[in-house]
Amino acid sequence: MNKPLIICVDDEKIILDSLKLELSSTFRDLVEIEVAESADEALEIIEEETENGREIPIIISDYVMPGMKGDEFLINCSKTLPKTKRILLTGQATAEGVGNAVINAGLYRFISKPWEKEDLELTISEAFRSFYKDKKIALQESKLEELNRILQVKIAEQTNDLREKNLKIEILLNQTLKGLISSFIRILSKVDSEIFEKSLRIKDLARQISNEIDERLNWEVEVASLICLIGLIDLKEEIKNKYLRGGHLSHHESLEVKNCIKLSVEITNNIPQFESINNGVSNINYGPEQIVNGAVDGSINKISRILRVVIDYDNKLQSGIDKLEVIKQLNKIEKMYDDQIFNKFKDLISVSSDTKVEKETIMIKELKIGMRLAEHIVNKQGKIIIKKFDEIHHENLAIVTRLSRKEELFEPIYILK
Repeated sequence: MNKPLIICVDDEKIILDSLKLELSSTFRDLVEIEVAESADEALEIIEEETENGREIPIIISDYVMPGMKGDEFLINCSKTLPKTKRILLTGQATAEGVGNAVINAGLYRFISKPWEKEDLELTISEAFRSFYKDKKIALQESKLEELNRILQVKIAEQTNDLREKNLKIEILLNQTLKGLISSFIRILSKVDSEIFEKSLRIKDLARQISNEIDERLNWEVEVASLICLIGLIDLKEEIKNKYLRGGHLSHHESLEVKNCIKLSVEITNNIPQFESINNGVSNINYGPEQIVNGAVDGSINKISRILRVVIDYDNKLQSGIDKLEVIKQLNKIEKMYDDQIFNKFKDLISVSSDTKVEKETIMIKELKIGMRLAEHIVNKQGKIIIKKFDEIHHENLAIVTRLSRKEELFEPIYILK
């Protein structure tokens, strides 16, 4: 392997011979010395040697030379060999020439003629160290850039893997766990069908709001809606009936209802990925202390905020008040609700209330998922089973079908065209 090359340029041969002798005797094991009597000759040597892959760590040039001066030559070299250490050697250099070389050629050192041997050797030694230190840094930077590129690729791959895993988890939660929760709630409905029916009403409304605000919340809102009232099964019958029918509750009765709703969280408390759902159910009944400057505190998540509006609305609706009147009453306490959610909810209710009803009659056996009711479905005792404008889905269709078999419902029923 060829040794690195030092190029010495001077129009005086005696100077070149002296430089070559001194440098060869001191650095003969490390480098080779090449000399040139003009800048043009030196440029030819540089071109030939760089084409052959030779390293040129140091160039020493006289300042006063016929043709191209030393500062111009070193400026030229700085363009083709930017890492090479450039040394100007002369006793006749002007301040302007040295300044030009320093500024435009990145001059490493300036050595006056005649030079001291020790000074020359020290300068060359330092130039070597500086060149190879810079080269090492450049190599390290190159390796770091390559490493960074590899890392970026790995990070991108891991990010994609993580997205795929998260998608799989979401599908698992959405299709499997939600299905299990729905089945569990359906079993509990046999214990108390009124609580189950209220949960379904809440789920339909809450899903409509979350669909408008953030579709990613849909499955969490649905599960939270289904489980949030299950704890009411343990409530005293008198208080439970009053609550489900929108009756006025005393302070003590309200506390019992809130405590029972918090018990609902125990159903999903130990299921991974259900933290938001559990938080949402636990904080449905947030109080004035969670209202800061007219806004709901950030610790109350969107699930709580959606369910709070929907449950308050359904409670008042069950007392027999008209939809629009319920909205008027809720408007009076709107500071308890999230502005975005409450406004979106009012828009949804207004649309359903303003809808011009064009209806047709069908028998219950003709009822299909996706149809929307034009009138309430009521049982023979006058109790509303599914409300006007509600959409038919698996759960409420199952209830209607079961009650129809027992001949507990009036037919025909009315659906929107």
